[in-house]
Amino acid sequence: MKSTPAHNDIETDQQQSGLHRASLTAFISPKVRLRLYIAFWFAIAIGFVISVLAQSYRYEALLAQEALLQEQIAAAQQVARQLQRDLQYHYSDAFVERIARDQLGFIRADEIIFINDAR
Repeated sequence: MKSTPAHNDIETDQQQSGLHRASLTAFISPKVRLRLYIAFWFAIAIGFVISVLAQSYRYEALLAQEALLQEQIAAAQQVARQLQRDLQYHYSDAFVERIARDQLGFIRADEIIFINDAR
Protein backbone atom coordinates (compact mmCIF):
# COMPACT_ATOMS: atom_id res chain seq x y z
CA MET A 1 0.00 0.00 0.00
CA LYS A 2 1.36 3.32 -1.06
CA SER A 3 1.21 6.06 1.61
CA THR A 4 0.44 9.62 0.75
CA PRO A 5 2.14 12.47 2.60
CA ALA A 6 -1.15 13.49 4.24
CA HIS A 7 -1.72 9.91 5.42
CA ASN A 8 1.78 9.76 6.85
CA ASP A 9 1.19 13.01 8.74
CA ILE A 10 -1.95 11.59 10.34
CA GLU A 11 -0.18 8.39 11.34
CA THR A 12 2.70 10.40 12.76
CA ASP A 13 0.33 12.62 14.73
CA GLN A 14 -1.44 9.55 16.12
CA GLN A 15 1.82 7.90 17.06
CA GLN A 16 3.09 11.04 18.74
CA SER A 17 -0.09 11.60 20.71
CA GLY A 18 -0.31 7.94 21.58
CA LEU A 19 -3.98 7.79 20.57
CA HIS A 20 -5.12 4.97 18.38
CA ARG A 21 -8.60 3.72 17.92
CA ALA A 22 -7.73 0.39 19.43
CA SER A 23 -5.98 2.01 22.37
CA LEU A 24 -8.98 4.20 23.34
CA THR A 25 -10.73 1.18 24.77
CA ALA A 26 -7.55 0.24 26.60
CA PHE A 27 -8.16 3.11 29.03
CA ILE A 28 -11.39 1.45 30.22
CA SER A 29 -10.90 -1.90 31.87
CA PRO A 30 -13.19 -4.77 30.87
CA LYS A 31 -14.75 -4.70 34.33
CA VAL A 32 -15.66 -1.00 33.99
CA ARG A 33 -16.92 -1.58 30.45
CA LEU A 34 -19.16 -4.37 31.72
CA ARG A 35 -20.49 -2.13 34.49
CA LEU A 36 -21.18 0.67 32.00
CA TYR A 37 -22.90 -1.78 29.68
CA ILE A 38 -25.05 -3.12 32.52
CA ALA A 39 -25.83 0.42 33.76
CA PHE A 40 -26.88 1.46 30.26
CA TRP A 41 -29.28 -1.46 29.84
CA PHE A 42 -30.52 -1.05 33.39
CA ALA A 43 -31.37 2.60 32.63
CA ILE A 44 -33.15 1.51 29.45
CA ALA A 45 -35.12 -1.11 31.44
CA ILE A 46 -36.06 1.41 34.13
CA GLY A 47 -37.25 3.83 31.45
CA PHE A 48 -39.33 1.08 29.88
CA VAL A 49 -40.88 0.11 33.22
CA ILE A 50 -41.73 3.73 34.00
CA SER A 51 -43.29 4.11 30.57
CA VAL A 52 -45.39 0.96 31.03
CA LEU A 53 -46.52 2.07 34.49
CA ALA A 54 -47.49 5.51 33.19
CA GLN A 55 -49.48 3.95 30.36
CA SER A 56 -51.15 1.56 32.81
CA TYR A 57 -52.14 4.47 35.05
CA ARG A 58 -53.51 6.39 32.06
CA TYR A 59 -55.39 3.29 30.89
CA GLU A 60 -57.03 2.87 34.32
CA ALA A 61 -58.00 6.55 34.33
CA LEU A 62 -59.53 6.19 30.87
CA LEU A 63 -61.47 3.10 31.97
CA ALA A 64 -62.88 5.02 34.94
CA GLN A 65 -63.80 7.92 32.66
CA GLU A 66 -65.46 5.50 30.23
CA ALA A 67 -67.54 3.97 33.04
CA LEU A 68 -68.66 7.42 34.17
CA LEU A 69 -69.57 8.40 30.62
CA GLN A 70 -71.49 5.13 30.14
CA GLU A 71 -73.51 5.93 33.28
CA GLN A 72 -74.23 9.43 31.98
CA ILE A 73 -75.31 8.02 28.62
CA ALA A 74 -77.63 5.53 30.31
CA ALA A 75 -79.18 8.31 32.42
CA ALA A 76 -79.62 10.55 29.37
CA GLN A 77 -81.22 7.70 27.43
CA GLN A 78 -83.63 7.09 30.33
CA VAL A 79 -84.59 10.79 30.35
CA ALA A 80 -85.04 10.71 26.55
CA ARG A 81 -87.34 7.66 26.82
CA GLN A 82 -89.42 9.36 29.53
CA LEU A 83 -89.68 12.54 27.45
CA GLN A 84 -90.76 10.50 24.44
CA ARG A 85 -93.49 8.80 26.51
CA ASP A 86 -94.61 12.19 27.85
CA LEU A 87 -94.73 13.60 24.33
CA GLN A 88 -96.78 10.69 23.07
CA TYR A 89 -99.16 11.04 26.02
CA HIS A 90 -99.62 14.78 25.42
CA TYR A 91 -100.76 14.04 21.87
CA SER A 92 -103.16 11.29 23.00
CA ASP A 93 -106.94 11.56 23.41
CA ALA A 94 -106.62 10.56 27.08
CA PHE A 95 -104.52 13.65 27.85
CA VAL A 96 -106.87 15.98 25.98
CA GLU A 97 -109.85 14.49 27.84
CA ARG A 98 -108.11 14.84 31.24
CA ILE A 99 -107.26 18.49 30.62
CA ALA A 100 -110.80 19.17 29.40
CA ARG A 101 -112.28 17.56 32.52
CA ASP A 102 -109.82 18.86 35.16
CA GLN A 103 -109.15 22.39 33.97
CA LEU A 104 -112.16 23.25 31.84
CA GLY A 105 -114.85 21.29 33.70
CA PHE A 106 -116.14 19.43 30.64
CA ILE A 107 -118.20 16.25 30.96
CA ARG A 108 -119.43 13.63 28.54
CA ALA A 109 -122.92 13.82 27.16
CA ASP A 110 -124.02 10.66 28.99
CA GLU A 111 -122.63 11.69 32.41
CA ILE A 112 -124.56 13.13 35.35
CA ILE A 113 -123.05 15.79 37.61
CA PHE A 114 -123.64 15.63 41.36
CA ILE A 115 -123.14 18.87 43.27
CA ASN A 116 -122.49 18.67 47.01
CA ASP A 117 -123.91 21.71 48.79
CA ALA A 118 -122.90 20.45 52.21
CA ARG A 119 -119.71 22.38 52.33
